[in-house]
Amino acid sequence: DDNGLGTDLARRLSRSVISVSDGVTSGGGGEKTRRPSVAFRQGEAETIRAVLDEVDRTAAAQMKHGFNEWNFTFGVVNSFFIFVVFGHFPQHFWILYFVETIIFIPLKLSYMIKARPLNEAFYYFDLCWCLNFFGMVS
Repeated sequence: DDNGLGTDLARRLSRSVISVSDGVTSGGGGEKTRRPSVAFRQGEAETIRAVLDEVDRTAAAQMKHGFNEWNFTFGVVNSFFIFVVFGHFPQHFWILYFVETIIFIPLKLSYMIKARPLNEAFYYFDLCWCLNFFGMVS
């Protein structure tokens, strides 16, 4: 839980000793030592907690918008399927490319149009997308 992380971090920081070597000596030892301040410990714990909360929010947003285990697995398996078809059946690769292009490009376009806060459909003017369009048409 979040309080456990902050408590554990504060406990570890309170036991630590920071070495200060600014030329000031403390009683002939040559080096002065001090403990980190309470405000610093609390600030660190709050910052780490805030960062972890933001990571959780970002992960939840990614999961909501389609980046999940199923889509990732499908993409990896599809990549291997494309490699196999290209390697073992190169004469039929164009069929696979054509079918996947007809399915995936309109699907990607619909996601790009619905994207918020900005419509991302203009990314289709990128060179790689233009080459895919021309490859599909030719």
